[in-house]
Amino acid sequence: MYSEKEKAVIEQAIISAIAYSSDGDEIEQYTNLLNRFRNENAQIDGFRYDYDDSSY
Repeated sequence: MYSEKEKAVIEQAIISAIAYSSDGDEIEQYTNLLNRFRNENAQIDGFRYDYDDSSY
């Protein structure tokens, strides 16, 4: 699968896309993608990560 570094880069890219978009539908799609990505990785790792995205 992906290394931890690659996962972090992918997650940060999605977060950046959310932050720089002004299109509500696009933001919703990116947010859904981010949640799926985090949930899938949490299942693989055996942990669930909760991040505070309120600053983005």
